[in-house]
Amino acid sequence: MSRSTVGMERIAHMLEPPKGSGHYIKKFIDKRGLSASKTAQQLNVSPSTVTRLLAGGALTPAMAAKLHNVFNIDEQILFNLEAQANVQKTRELLHAV
Repeated sequence: MSRSTVGMERIAHMLEPPKGSGHYIKKFIDKRGLSASKTAQQLNVSPSTVTRLLAGGALTPAMAAKLHNVFNIDEQILFNLEAQANVQKTRELLHAV
């Protein structure tokens, strides 16, 4: 019996849409039992800055550098997550037109 390869377009509807870096940063700090306030202290930023990021705000190069320096989170992965989420948002807009 021959097996055929299933293309991404056939299973894409079953996958979760990509989430931005804030979603994964939130999981990271939650796993460590840190609050947004404690995270803000460690990153030397305001709590509102952390809250905004965790809620889906844009990741800046300065914040990516702080996350790397304090928590050793790979900045390239963070920006790749942001890019994937932005592509998904764009596709949703294209389909809404």
